[in-house]
Amino acid sequence: MKILAIFASPHFKGFSSAIHHSFLKKFLDEKIKVEKVYLYKKRINPCLACNYCQKNFTCFQKDEMANLYQKIEKANLISISAPLYFSSLPGVLKNFIDRCQAFWEKNNHPQKTFKKLGFFISTAGGEYQEMFLASKIIIRHFFKTLDCSFREEDYLFISKTDKIKEINKKNLVLAQKKGEKIYNYLKKL
Repeated sequence: MKILAIFASPHFKGFSSAIHHSFLKKFLDEKIKVEKVYLYKKRINPCLACNYCQKNFTCFQKDEMANLYQKIEKANLISISAPLYFSSLPGVLKNFIDRCQAFWEKNNHPQKTFKKLGFFISTAGGEYQEMFLASKIIIRHFFKTLDCSFREEDYLFISKTDKIKEINKKNLVLAQKKGEKIYNYLKKL
């Protein structure tokens, strides 16, 4: 079992990162390989829409995304955490997602090569209705592109973080339980 954990916050110990670490606890306790990727530490160029990936199923750009393609393919679970910025994903995560166009091209052809699970965690300072909607749609398309199974109702969305100084322990426990549920599911496969 291989886990690829994508952290899309510049605050490596911030709210979304803390929730994500709690989600991963069961996997780490069971000594499962968890590859943590902090996107703000990576140099990932934006997609140039050059269509190179249509025929080659990879990107021609030689940046740190090249190393992530193989990790994405080998992962049994891809978990993503991100804060909301203007009701959407941070730019570093959007660059990462856009560069996965190569997987869409690959999966658009007869031979699909992988099946995995996807899980999403997001935090936001605000509390208005439907603030997570844009991110949920982007992540839905991203997971479909990677041929991931996912349940949007299982995602973890936490709002009102601007009003608190530290994350609610109840949310950490909830994240941990969701991680245990997914661990148990993967173990049966």
